[in-house]
Amino acid sequence: MYGYQMAVELSRRSDGRMTASEGSLYPTLHQLEGQGLIEGFWQTPTGGRARRYYRLTPRGRTVTRTAAADLRRFASTLLTLVPEGST
Repeated sequence: MYGYQMAVELSRRSDGRMTASEGSLYPTLHQLEGQGLIEGFWQTPTGGRARRYYRLTPRGRTVTRTAAADLRRFASTLLTLVPEGST
């Protein structure tokens, strides 16, 4: 995906609860690229202008899988600590 597309998808997938501004998105993408977690490449869609697209590197996929598993365990623990209907 390219940067703007990521921001739109983040908002869509979170039902508008999460957003990313260009001021935070692009520095984060550059940082992740510097860490070798994503790679950027230029592509020009038919009839469009050149855009910089990003994809996970193999290392980035591993880190993402590990972080997602950690987050799922954390969320599960929170749900155990605060059962539904206890508020």
